[in-house]
Amino acid sequence: MEKKLEGMLLRALKYSKAQTKKAELMRETRFWRKSFPSFELGNMLSLLTKTELDDIRKNLNISGVSKLKKAELADVLEEAIPAHFKQIILLLDQERYDLLQEMKNSGYVVVDQDFPIKKAEALLKYGLAYPVKDGDRKLLTMPPELAGLFETFDRNEIQTVIDRNTGWIQLTFGMVYFYGVIETSLAIKKTESLMKSEVKVADYMNIVSVACDYYNQVKYSPYKLTAYEIFNGGEILDEQQSRKTIDYYPFTKKELIQASKPGYVDFSKEMERLFQFLKEGYDLTDHDKNKIASELIYIINNEVNPTAVMDYLQELFEFPSFEFLQQLTERIVNVSNNTRQWVLKGHTPNELSQKEKKHLHPLNIPTNEPKLAKSNVINIKDYTKVGRNDPCVCGSGKKYKKCCMK
Repeated sequence: MEKKLEGMLLRALKYSKAQTKKAELMRETRFWRKSFPSFELGNMLSLLTKTELDDIRKNLNISGVSKLKKAELADVLEEAIPAHFKQIILLLDQERYDLLQEMKNSGYVVVDQDFPIKKAEALLKYGLAYPVKDGDRKLLTMPPELAGLFETFDRNEIQTVIDRNTGWIQLTFGMVYFYGVIETSLAIKKTESLMKSEVKVADYMNIVSVACDYYNQVKYSPYKLTAYEIFNGGEILDEQQSRKTIDYYPFTKKELIQASKPGYVDFSKEMERLFQFLKEGYDLTDHDKNKIASELIYIINNEVNPTAVMDYLQELFEFPSFEFLQQLTERIVNVSNNTRQWVLKGHTPNELSQKEKKHLHPLNIPTNEPKLAKSNVINIKDYTKVGRNDPCVCGSGKKYKKCCMK
Protein backbone atom coordinates (compact mmCIF):
# COMPACT_ATOMS: atom_id res chain seq x y z
CA MET A 1 0.00 0.00 0.00
CA GLU A 2 2.84 2.32 0.92
CA LYS A 3 4.62 1.69 -2.40
CA LYS A 4 1.37 2.21 -4.32
CA LEU A 5 0.81 5.58 -2.62
CA GLU A 6 4.41 6.56 -3.26
CA GLY A 7 3.98 5.69 -6.93
CA MET A 8 0.81 7.79 -7.18
CA LEU A 9 2.56 10.77 -5.57
CA LEU A 10 5.53 10.47 -7.91
CA ARG A 11 3.23 10.34 -10.96
CA ALA A 12 1.29 13.36 -9.67
CA LEU A 13 4.54 15.27 -9.15
CA LYS A 14 5.76 14.34 -12.63
CA TYR A 15 2.45 15.49 -14.16
CA SER A 16 2.57 18.75 -12.20
CA LYS A 17 6.11 19.48 -13.41
CA ALA A 18 5.10 18.71 -17.00
CA GLN A 19 2.11 21.07 -16.78
CA THR A 20 4.27 23.81 -15.26
CA LYS A 21 6.82 23.41 -18.04
CA LYS A 22 4.05 23.53 -20.65
CA ALA A 23 2.59 26.72 -19.11
CA GLU A 24 6.04 28.35 -19.04
CA LEU A 25 6.58 27.47 -22.70
CA MET A 26 3.23 29.02 -23.66
CA ARG A 27 4.07 32.12 -21.64
CA GLU A 28 7.44 32.44 -23.41
CA THR A 29 5.81 31.99 -26.82
CA ARG A 30 3.25 34.72 -26.15
CA PHE A 31 5.78 37.11 -24.69
CA TRP A 32 8.45 37.02 -27.42
CA ARG A 33 6.62 38.08 -30.59
CA LYS A 34 7.51 38.82 -34.18
CA SER A 35 8.25 42.47 -34.85
CA PHE A 36 8.11 45.06 -37.56
CA PRO A 37 11.36 45.75 -39.47
CA SER A 38 11.82 48.90 -37.38
CA PHE A 39 11.40 49.44 -33.65
CA GLU A 40 9.51 52.76 -33.54
CA LEU A 41 7.48 53.20 -30.37
CA GLY A 42 4.12 53.12 -32.16
CA ASN A 43 4.99 49.81 -33.82
CA MET A 44 6.13 48.28 -30.52
CA LEU A 45 2.99 49.36 -28.68
CA SER A 46 0.77 47.90 -31.38
CA LEU A 47 2.29 44.47 -30.70
CA LEU A 48 1.25 44.52 -27.05
CA THR A 49 -1.95 43.15 -25.58
CA LYS A 50 -4.52 45.42 -23.93
CA THR A 51 -3.46 44.00 -20.55
CA GLU A 52 0.18 44.89 -21.20
CA LEU A 53 -0.79 48.41 -22.26
CA ASP A 54 -2.87 48.76 -19.11
CA ASP A 55 0.12 47.71 -16.98
CA ILE A 56 2.20 50.50 -18.51
CA ARG A 57 -0.64 52.99 -18.00
CA LYS A 58 -0.96 52.07 -14.32
CA ASN A 59 2.77 52.22 -13.63
CA LEU A 60 3.02 55.64 -15.27
CA ASN A 61 0.02 56.81 -13.20
CA ILE A 62 -1.95 57.88 -16.27
CA SER A 63 -5.57 58.38 -15.25
CA GLY A 64 -8.81 58.81 -17.15
CA VAL A 65 -7.97 56.46 -20.01
CA SER A 66 -8.82 53.02 -18.61
CA LYS A 67 -11.91 52.65 -20.81
CA LEU A 68 -10.12 53.36 -24.06
CA LYS A 69 -9.85 50.67 -26.69
CA LYS A 70 -6.47 49.08 -27.34
CA ALA A 71 -5.52 51.23 -30.35
CA GLU A 72 -6.63 54.44 -28.60
CA LEU A 73 -4.68 53.56 -25.44
CA ALA A 74 -1.58 52.81 -27.55
CA ASP A 75 -1.85 56.32 -29.06
CA VAL A 76 -2.00 57.86 -25.56
CA LEU A 77 1.03 55.87 -24.39
CA GLU A 78 3.01 56.79 -27.50
CA GLU A 79 3.03 60.35 -26.17
CA ALA A 80 3.10 59.56 -22.44
CA ILE A 81 6.06 57.16 -22.35
CA PRO A 82 8.65 59.65 -23.69
CA ALA A 83 7.24 62.29 -21.31
CA HIS A 84 7.74 59.96 -18.33
CA PHE A 85 11.00 58.38 -19.53
CA LYS A 86 13.44 60.35 -17.38
CA GLN A 87 11.22 59.94 -14.31
CA ILE A 88 11.34 56.16 -14.75
CA ILE A 89 15.09 56.13 -15.43
CA LEU A 90 15.60 57.83 -12.06
CA LEU A 91 14.05 54.79 -10.33
CA LEU A 92 16.64 52.33 -11.66
CA ASP A 93 19.83 50.80 -10.32
CA GLN A 94 23.11 50.14 -12.11
CA GLU A 95 22.17 46.77 -13.65
CA ARG A 96 19.03 48.06 -15.35
CA TYR A 97 20.64 51.38 -16.32
CA ASP A 98 23.54 49.54 -18.00
CA LEU A 99 21.07 47.30 -19.83
CA LEU A 100 19.18 50.32 -21.18
CA GLN A 101 22.44 52.00 -22.18
CA GLU A 102 23.32 48.90 -24.20
CA MET A 103 19.91 49.03 -25.89
CA LYS A 104 20.36 52.72 -26.59
CA ASN A 105 23.67 52.12 -28.37
CA SER A 106 22.53 49.27 -30.65
CA GLY A 107 18.74 49.46 -30.53
CA TYR A 108 18.43 46.08 -28.82
CA VAL A 109 20.13 43.44 -26.68
CA VAL A 110 20.11 39.71 -27.36
CA VAL A 111 18.66 37.86 -24.37
CA ASP A 112 20.22 34.52 -23.46
CA GLN A 113 18.64 31.56 -21.69
CA ASP A 114 19.84 32.74 -18.27
CA PHE A 115 17.95 36.03 -18.44
CA PRO A 116 14.69 35.55 -16.48
CA ILE A 117 11.49 36.38 -18.31
CA LYS A 118 10.35 38.14 -15.12
CA LYS A 119 13.03 40.78 -15.64
CA ALA A 120 11.96 41.36 -19.23
CA GLU A 121 8.33 41.63 -18.11
CA ALA A 122 9.27 44.17 -15.44
CA LEU A 123 11.01 46.39 -18.00
CA LEU A 124 8.02 46.18 -20.33
CA LYS A 125 5.61 47.19 -17.55
CA TYR A 126 7.22 50.63 -17.50
CA GLY A 127 7.53 50.96 -21.27
CA LEU A 128 11.34 50.81 -21.10
CA ALA A 129 12.04 47.76 -23.29
CA TYR A 130 9.99 45.71 -25.75
CA PRO A 131 10.33 41.95 -26.40
CA VAL A 132 10.57 40.67 -29.95
CA LYS A 133 11.77 37.53 -31.70
CA ASP A 134 14.19 37.53 -34.62
CA GLY A 135 14.42 33.96 -35.88
CA ASP A 136 15.69 31.99 -32.90
CA ARG A 137 16.97 35.09 -31.13
CA LYS A 138 15.10 36.84 -28.33
CA LEU A 139 15.64 40.60 -28.31
CA LEU A 140 14.82 43.38 -25.90
CA THR A 141 14.46 46.53 -27.98
CA MET A 142 14.41 50.24 -27.26
CA PRO A 143 12.45 52.49 -29.61
CA PRO A 144 14.62 55.20 -31.24
CA GLU A 145 12.36 57.89 -29.71
CA LEU A 146 13.52 56.77 -26.24
CA ALA A 147 17.14 56.20 -27.24
CA GLY A 148 17.31 59.78 -28.45
CA LEU A 149 16.17 61.10 -25.09
CA PHE A 150 19.30 59.69 -23.44
CA GLU A 151 21.34 62.31 -25.24
CA THR A 152 19.37 65.10 -23.57
CA PHE A 153 20.07 63.87 -20.01
CA ASP A 154 22.78 65.20 -17.72
CA ARG A 155 24.85 62.02 -17.34
CA ASN A 156 26.47 63.07 -14.07
CA GLU A 157 23.09 63.88 -12.55
CA ILE A 158 21.63 60.55 -13.67
CA GLN A 159 24.65 58.54 -12.49
CA THR A 160 24.54 60.14 -9.03
CA VAL A 161 20.93 59.04 -8.61
CA ILE A 162 21.67 55.56 -10.04
CA ASP A 163 24.50 55.11 -7.51
CA ARG A 164 22.20 56.12 -4.66
CA ASN A 165 19.44 53.80 -5.83
CA THR A 166 21.87 50.89 -6.19
CA GLY A 167 23.02 51.40 -2.61
CA TRP A 168 19.48 51.55 -1.24
CA ILE A 169 18.46 48.38 -3.10
CA GLN A 170 21.55 46.40 -2.13
CA LEU A 171 21.30 47.28 1.55
CA THR A 172 17.57 46.53 1.62
CA PHE A 173 17.91 43.16 -0.12
CA GLY A 174 20.82 42.26 2.18
CA MET A 175 18.72 43.05 5.25
CA VAL A 176 15.87 40.91 3.97
CA TYR A 177 18.27 38.02 3.34
CA PHE A 178 19.44 37.98 6.97
CA TYR A 179 16.23 39.06 8.74
CA GLY A 180 13.76 37.24 6.48
CA VAL A 181 11.24 40.03 6.99
CA ILE A 182 11.63 43.61 8.18
CA GLU A 183 9.30 46.55 8.60
CA THR A 184 9.72 48.99 5.72
CA SER A 185 10.09 51.91 8.14
CA LEU A 186 12.95 50.16 9.96
CA ALA A 187 14.64 49.27 6.67
CA ILE A 188 14.55 52.97 5.76
CA LYS A 189 16.12 53.98 9.09
CA LYS A 190 18.88 51.40 8.74
CA THR A 191 19.54 52.40 5.12
CA GLU A 192 19.78 56.03 6.19
CA SER A 193 22.27 55.15 8.92
CA LEU A 194 24.46 52.99 6.69
CA MET A 195 24.42 55.43 3.76
CA LYS A 196 24.97 58.38 6.11
CA SER A 197 22.50 60.48 4.15
CA GLU A 198 18.81 61.32 4.20
CA VAL A 199 16.41 58.79 2.70
CA LYS A 200 13.11 60.27 1.55
CA VAL A 201 10.33 57.79 2.26
CA ALA A 202 8.41 58.30 -1.01
CA ASP A 203 11.57 58.00 -3.12
CA TYR A 204 12.69 54.89 -1.26
CA MET A 205 9.34 53.15 -1.62
CA ASN A 206 9.14 53.85 -5.35
CA ILE A 207 12.70 52.69 -6.00
CA VAL A 208 12.53 49.54 -3.88
CA SER A 209 9.08 48.48 -5.12
CA VAL A 210 10.21 48.70 -8.76
CA ALA A 211 13.40 46.76 -7.90
CA CYS A 212 11.35 44.04 -6.16
CA ASP A 213 9.27 43.64 -9.31
CA TYR A 214 12.42 43.22 -11.42
CA TYR A 215 14.62 40.99 -9.23
CA ASN A 216 11.98 38.77 -7.59
CA GLN A 217 14.11 38.38 -4.46
CA VAL A 218 11.95 40.44 -2.12
CA LYS A 219 8.19 40.87 -1.74
CA TYR A 220 7.31 44.53 -1.23
CA SER A 221 4.54 46.18 0.73
CA PRO A 222 4.43 49.69 2.24
CA TYR A 223 4.58 48.05 5.69
CA LYS A 224 7.05 45.20 5.39
CA LEU A 225 9.65 43.65 3.13
CA THR A 226 9.78 39.86 2.97
CA ALA A 227 12.14 37.33 1.39
CA TYR A 228 10.50 35.89 -1.72
CA GLU A 229 10.57 32.30 -0.43
CA ILE A 230 8.85 33.13 2.88
CA PHE A 231 5.10 32.58 3.18
CA ASN A 232 4.69 33.29 6.90
CA GLY A 233 6.29 36.72 7.06
CA GLY A 234 3.74 38.02 9.56
CA GLU A 235 4.52 35.22 12.01
CA ILE A 236 8.26 35.79 11.72
CA LEU A 237 7.79 39.53 12.28
CA ASP A 238 5.64 38.85 15.36
CA GLU A 239 8.34 36.56 16.74
CA GLN A 240 11.00 39.20 16.14
CA GLN A 241 8.93 41.87 17.85
CA SER A 242 8.32 39.62 20.87
CA ARG A 243 12.07 39.72 21.55
CA LYS A 244 12.05 43.31 22.72
CA THR A 245 15.37 43.11 24.57
CA ILE A 246 17.28 42.06 21.46
CA ASP A 247 18.42 44.48 18.77
CA TYR A 248 18.66 43.47 15.14
CA TYR A 249 22.13 42.12 14.41
CA PRO A 250 24.29 45.06 13.22
CA PHE A 251 25.50 43.86 9.84
CA THR A 252 28.07 46.01 8.09
CA LYS A 253 27.42 47.72 4.79
CA LYS A 254 29.84 45.32 3.10
CA GLU A 255 28.05 42.25 4.53
CA LEU A 256 24.64 43.47 3.37
CA ILE A 257 25.84 44.31 -0.13
CA GLN A 258 27.36 40.83 -0.40
CA ALA A 259 24.14 39.19 0.83
CA SER A 260 22.04 41.14 -1.67
CA LYS A 261 23.47 39.25 -4.65
CA PRO A 262 21.18 36.63 -6.24
CA GLY A 263 22.14 33.14 -5.12
CA TYR A 264 24.20 34.32 -2.13
CA VAL A 265 24.66 31.72 0.63
CA ASP A 266 25.94 32.64 4.11
CA PHE A 267 28.53 29.95 4.83
CA SER A 268 29.43 29.77 8.51
CA LYS A 269 32.61 27.99 9.61
CA GLU A 270 30.42 25.18 10.89
CA MET A 271 28.73 24.86 7.50
CA GLU A 272 32.14 24.65 5.83
CA ARG A 273 33.16 21.88 8.26
CA LEU A 274 29.98 19.98 7.45
CA PHE A 275 30.80 20.00 3.75
CA GLN A 276 34.42 19.07 4.38
CA PHE A 277 33.06 16.00 6.17
CA LEU A 278 30.60 15.16 3.39
CA LYS A 279 33.24 15.55 0.68
CA GLU A 280 35.22 12.71 2.29
CA GLY A 281 32.68 10.30 0.87
CA TYR A 282 30.64 12.14 -1.76
CA ASP A 283 31.47 13.94 -4.97
CA LEU A 284 30.00 17.42 -4.57
CA THR A 285 30.36 20.27 -7.05
CA ASP A 286 30.33 23.90 -5.94
CA HIS A 287 26.81 24.12 -7.36
CA ASP A 288 25.74 21.13 -5.24
CA LYS A 289 27.33 22.68 -2.18
CA ASN A 290 25.59 26.03 -2.63
CA LYS A 291 22.22 24.46 -3.35
CA ILE A 292 22.36 22.11 -0.35
CA ALA A 293 23.64 24.84 2.00
CA SER A 294 20.85 27.18 0.88
CA GLU A 295 18.26 24.47 1.58
CA LEU A 296 19.76 23.75 5.00
CA ILE A 297 19.58 27.42 5.97
CA TYR A 298 15.97 27.56 4.81
CA ILE A 299 15.03 24.41 6.77
CA ILE A 300 16.78 25.64 9.92
CA ASN A 301 14.87 28.91 9.68
CA ASN A 302 11.55 27.10 9.31
CA GLU A 303 11.93 24.06 11.55
CA VAL A 304 12.59 23.98 15.28
CA ASN A 305 13.47 20.27 15.23
CA PRO A 306 16.97 19.60 13.82
CA THR A 307 15.85 16.17 12.59
CA ALA A 308 14.25 18.03 9.65
CA VAL A 309 17.78 18.71 8.41
CA MET A 310 18.66 15.04 8.80
CA ASP A 311 15.53 14.02 6.87
CA TYR A 312 16.52 16.33 4.02
CA LEU A 313 20.09 15.03 3.88
CA GLN A 314 18.91 11.43 3.86
CA GLU A 315 16.96 12.16 0.70
CA LEU A 316 20.28 13.11 -0.92
CA PHE A 317 22.81 10.77 0.64
CA GLU A 318 23.11 7.16 1.77
CA PHE A 319 23.93 6.95 5.50
CA PRO A 320 26.31 3.99 5.77
CA SER A 321 26.44 3.29 9.49
CA PHE A 322 25.48 4.42 12.97
CA GLU A 323 29.00 5.81 13.46
CA PHE A 324 28.60 8.00 10.38
CA LEU A 325 25.18 9.12 11.64
CA GLN A 326 26.66 10.21 14.97
CA GLN A 327 29.41 12.23 13.33
CA LEU A 328 26.95 13.82 10.91
CA THR A 329 24.49 14.67 13.71
CA GLU A 330 27.18 16.49 15.69
CA ARG A 331 27.99 18.64 12.69
CA ILE A 332 24.34 19.36 11.91
CA VAL A 333 23.78 20.52 15.50
CA ASN A 334 26.77 22.83 15.22
CA VAL A 335 25.46 24.21 11.93
CA SER A 336 22.01 24.83 13.44
CA ASN A 337 23.44 26.65 16.44
CA ASN A 338 25.60 28.88 14.25
CA THR A 339 23.16 29.73 11.47
CA ARG A 340 21.76 33.26 11.42
CA GLN A 341 18.03 33.01 11.93
CA TRP A 342 15.15 35.22 10.89
CA VAL A 343 13.20 34.97 14.15
CA LEU A 344 16.38 35.90 16.06
CA LYS A 345 16.77 39.16 14.13
CA GLY A 346 19.82 37.86 12.28
CA HIS A 347 21.61 36.47 15.32
CA THR A 348 22.65 32.84 15.75
CA PRO A 349 21.37 30.77 18.70
CA ASN A 350 24.90 30.62 20.11
CA GLU A 351 25.21 34.42 20.02
CA LEU A 352 22.00 34.81 22.01
CA SER A 353 22.45 31.91 24.41
CA GLN A 354 23.82 34.14 27.16
CA LYS A 355 21.21 36.86 26.67
CA GLU A 356 18.16 34.59 26.52
CA LYS A 357 18.95 31.71 28.83
CA LYS A 358 15.31 31.40 29.87
CA HIS A 359 13.99 31.32 26.33
CA LEU A 360 16.70 29.93 24.09
CA HIS A 361 19.44 27.38 24.59
CA PRO A 362 21.77 26.04 21.96
CA LEU A 363 21.21 22.41 21.21
CA ASN A 364 23.07 20.16 23.63
CA ILE A 365 26.35 19.17 21.99
CA PRO A 366 29.60 17.79 23.38
CA THR A 367 31.83 20.65 24.50
CA ASN A 368 35.01 18.80 23.63
CA GLU A 369 34.24 17.32 20.27
CA PRO A 370 37.20 15.11 19.29
CA LYS A 371 38.97 15.93 16.08
CA LEU A 372 38.75 13.01 13.70
CA ALA A 373 42.02 11.65 12.47
CA LYS A 374 42.26 10.73 8.82
CA SER A 375 41.79 7.06 9.71
CA ASN A 376 38.61 7.87 11.63
CA VAL A 377 36.83 9.48 8.71
CA ILE A 378 34.36 7.02 7.31
CA ASN A 379 34.72 6.10 3.66
CA ILE A 380 31.13 5.98 2.48
CA LYS A 381 31.97 3.88 -0.54
CA ASP A 382 32.88 0.95 1.75
CA TYR A 383 29.35 0.72 3.18
CA THR A 384 25.89 -0.14 1.92
CA LYS A 385 22.82 2.05 2.33
CA VAL A 386 20.75 1.82 5.51
CA GLY A 387 17.15 1.92 4.33
CA ARG A 388 14.24 3.36 6.30
CA ASN A 389 12.80 -0.12 6.87
CA ASP A 390 16.11 -1.92 7.51
CA PRO A 391 17.12 -3.04 11.03
CA CYS A 392 18.73 -0.15 12.86
CA VAL A 393 22.53 -0.23 12.88
CA CYS A 394 22.59 0.36 16.65
CA GLY A 395 21.42 -3.21 17.25
CA SER A 396 18.11 -2.39 18.93
CA GLY A 397 16.17 -4.72 16.67
CA LYS A 398 13.83 -1.89 15.62
CA LYS A 399 13.47 -0.55 12.10
CA TYR A 400 15.85 2.33 11.36
CA LYS A 401 12.97 4.79 10.77
CA LYS A 402 11.55 3.93 14.23
CA CYS A 403 14.88 4.25 16.02
CA CYS A 404 18.03 6.29 15.23
CA MET A 405 16.53 7.99 12.16
CA LYS A 406 14.20 9.96 14.49
